[in-house]
Amino acid sequence: MTPRLSEAAEGITSDYVEQGNFVKLVLDAGEVDVVASSNLTDEPFEIWEIMGQPVKVETPWKRRTGSDSVATGAPDFQA
Repeated sequence: MTPRLSEAAEGITSDYVEQGNFVKLVLDAGEVDVVASSNLTDEPFEIWEIMGQPVKVETPWKRRTGSDSVATGAPDFQA
């Protein structure tokens, strides 16, 4: 994922920030953060169909069982 090691990533941008647990790609349209971490919730992702393709979508709005507040439902994304 880092342009330092990936020709595909380098083809997108050479402007990036790299640490041990993340890479931030800086693009004209905005920034893309890629974070390496263990799962923090019981259900870390849902599979959504986006443009006809199955995509794993992270679910930070879901909390671990036993949490004081458990959010339900996906956020309301507006296009």
